[in-house]
Amino acid sequence: MDSIPNIGEVAAIGAAVVWSCSIVAFKYFGDGISSGRLNLMKNSIAGFLLLVTSFALSVNWPTESKVWLWMSISGVIGLAAGDTAGFFCMKVLGAQASAALQLLIPPFTVLMAIISIHETLSLTQQLGMAITILCIGGALYFRSSFPRWQGLDRKLMFKGILAGVFSAACQGVSIVSARHAMSVEVDPFAGTTIRLGASVVALVLVAQLTNLRRKRVVDMAGEVVQPLTFLKFSGIAAASFVGSYIGLTLLSISATHAKAGVTASLAATVPIWIIPVSYVFLGERASWRSVGCTVFALVGVFLIFI
Repeated sequence: MDSIPNIGEVAAIGAAVVWSCSIVAFKYFGDGISSGRLNLMKNSIAGFLLLVTSFALSVNWPTESKVWLWMSISGVIGLAAGDTAGFFCMKVLGAQASAALQLLIPPFTVLMAIISIHETLSLTQQLGMAITILCIGGALYFRSSFPRWQGLDRKLMFKGILAGVFSAACQGVSIVSARHAMSVEVDPFAGTTIRLGASVVALVLVAQLTNLRRKRVVDMAGEVVQPLTFLKFSGIAAASFVGSYIGLTLLSISATHAKAGVTASLAATVPIWIIPVSYVFLGERASWRSVGCTVFALVGVFLIFI
């Protein structure tokens, strides 16, 4: 594999593309399924696949309790709370807007790193954070940036935006939490399996405590609740396989063969790739404002990782 030119960069772009496709698939097949239930299905399927792979490859599981603790915390915050909020945002605002809001993850990650582990920022990184936040804010300020928002109830739209920002913040906290476990080398498959397992436990507990499984006619995102058909389940399972399994594998290849900053920057191009994919499969149109703000926000992300 080392003989393949730019394999690391190609793998990072491939991860961004498959993540874009999986987001659109979750949106398409997840209509009528609550955000919490959809996330539980996604994490359960992905966790099972990664667990089987981890045992098949005989990966080295961490032996320190500290690693398990921080990985579990990372999973509960990022994969349980963060992804559930992300699905809610996607259902309300659409795939393009929810993906654009995920560009706030790097600024939140940097902010949490400054607070918790006292990292410092260069002037270039500070500029990148400012550009990213301003561009995402600009896209949200002009409702015409996302044609899907036309006619959307303002209260519901505000809830969707808050959910997207909360999701990005959770992912930032999750990343920094995972870094606390990196005092020893952790296999990416083992680490992700632990995080997914913890998230599944958390989601099941929340479902029991809040009785999320009771029957509703309309869910919190304003969608009419629909039964889980075989077609929906198959689509969600395929999206979980592509997004969590194939995406992780490609990201691991990229991290091995490319610089960390390059991997992170190219993997962050999901909002660009999702524009044509969501247009073809979901009929979501993109305005020049949304494309322009997304591109400039990506420039900010690139500056953060330089």
